[in-house]
Amino acid sequence: MRDLLTRIRATRADPATQHFVMMRDGAMAAGCLFDPALVRETFPHGVDDLLRAHADPGPTHAWP
Repeated sequence: MRDLLTRIRATRADPATQHFVMMRDGAMAAGCLFDPALVRETFPHGVDDLLRAHADPGPTHAWP
């Protein structure tokens, strides 16, 4: 995932990769606890938003 995000933006992709892992872990837990169909529908939108935010050439976020 880090390599894919690095291709989108030449800066470090570690924060975006960590965000993706957090989203994935949350989706896995939600799929077990709630409605898996809703998770399958919602998760790709979150990934699209993450990729869009990471590809945006605007100001970068102050990641720790």
